[in-house]
Amino acid sequence: MSPEVCPLCEQRHVRTLDDVTIGAIVRGYQGSGLGVSTAALFGNRLSERIPLVQCQSCRLRWFANAPWGDAAFYEQLQVHPWYYQADKPEFSFAAARVGPFARVLEVGCGSGAFAHCLPEGTAYKGLEFNDAAVRKACGAGLHVEKLPLAEEAAARPGHYDAVVHFQVLEHVPDPLGFLRQAAAAIRPGGRMIVAVPAEDSFVGIAESCWLNMPPHHLTRWSDVCLEGAMERIGLQVEEIWHEPVAEVHAHWREDVLLTCGLRQLLRQQPRLSSSRAISGLKRLAQRSPRLCAWLRARALRAFPQARHGHSVCIVARKPAPAAVSEQARDPGAMDA
Repeated sequence: MSPEVCPLCEQRHVRTLDDVTIGAIVRGYQGSGLGVSTAALFGNRLSERIPLVQCQSCRLRWFANAPWGDAAFYEQLQVHPWYYQADKPEFSFAAARVGPFARVLEVGCGSGAFAHCLPEGTAYKGLEFNDAAVRKACGAGLHVEKLPLAEEAAARPGHYDAVVHFQVLEHVPDPLGFLRQAAAAIRPGGRMIVAVPAEDSFVGIAESCWLNMPPHHLTRWSDVCLEGAMERIGLQVEEIWHEPVAEVHAHWREDVLLTCGLRQLLRQQPRLSSSRAISGLKRLAQRSPRLCAWLRARALRAFPQARHGHSVCIVARKPAPAAVSEQARDPGAMDA
């Protein structure tokens, strides 16, 4: 993705927010409990910096000139039990918005955990590129294929009542093309349901969050950006939902707020605002629960969106043609 042109709205009104060295990314993935090797994806670029860019028109944020994860990268990640979670809050939220006997396409379905949340009688199909996940899903009796979304949308245009994708959009290098392909597979009146890491949450202010950087995540999505993306592909936004802070993320969020609170306090003291200095000050602050609570409250006042949990889910409907709308208003028109 270029640093000059937005990959979503294709405008050139962009600015650089930050950057990170490729060497730091490689070390972050190898350490931090991840144990994932990424050096091969970056080649001989370890001394280069990757900019985080924001479109001033649609508000999309993306890492420019960054590689995306390949099969070997995701094979390393999937050894962690938390990577393909069997139950995510967005699963129950989305399943409640899928009608009975609906035809559902899930893109990037992993081992198909979402399928087990759907109402009985749902016609489910999943698309997934991870071979181990496809084998596991098919072994559980699910219809999952290793197939590009573009091929499925071309073969079955307007076929599905719902197209869903959870924690997928932030991985793709062409988000606009991906969303258009997904929309093409939805019937008029059907829905797209999308979940991504929420930039309007504590995740958006987390530092050194390697899994929210390339080669894992290429883009970052605010509520405003998601709404604009749905409208850009001709869908009507019905609902945006932020998950509560999950128990598994509670400690991480507290650490993020503590760091943010310290940086707010020390913003006029640049020599005390280095990562090493902040780490030392955090250890001192953690001796006082009251001080920690005060610093976190300070951070929340500055960043109220940090009350939100990790993921945001948006629901958008594909408008029906005028003739279909007229029939919906007058059931007798079907018999005329």
